[in-house]
Amino acid sequence: MLLEQIVYWSRAPRIATSVDLVKPLFEEQGMRPDFILALPGDRRICVEVMTGLGAETRQEKLAAHAAMCALPGVADVVAFDAASDDAREFQRKLTGIVVREKGRDPSRSAARSP
Repeated sequence: MLLEQIVYWSRAPRIATSVDLVKPLFEEQGMRPDFILALPGDRRICVEVMTGLGAETRQEKLAAHAAMCALPGVADVVAFDAASDDAREFQRKLTGIVVREKGRDPSRSAARSP
C-alpha cells in the first residue's frame, strides 16, 4: 500500500513529489518506527503498523508517538491497523501530510527566489 502511494505522489500532477520508503534498522533516541516516509527538505513521516499487536504492545507504541514527533525532521506520526482501519482513509491522511509538507519544503522556496 505504501509503495503504491509513493508512485501516486510522484506522478500526480498536483503533488509531483519524491518520497522514499525507509525501513529503519537502528533506534534513534530509543525509538524505531516501523517505516519512515522520507520527504524532500529532510522531513519525515513515521508510520507505525498496529496490526496483530497485543494490548500492552499497542499501548507502548501509542505512548511513543509523542516522543517520535519530537525527533528531528518528523512532520507527523501515523498508525495503521489493517484489521480495523480503512485503507483509503489512511491513504488520504498520508496524502494530506505529504501535500502539507511539500508546501513547507525549503528547497522549493529557494528555487523560486531570485
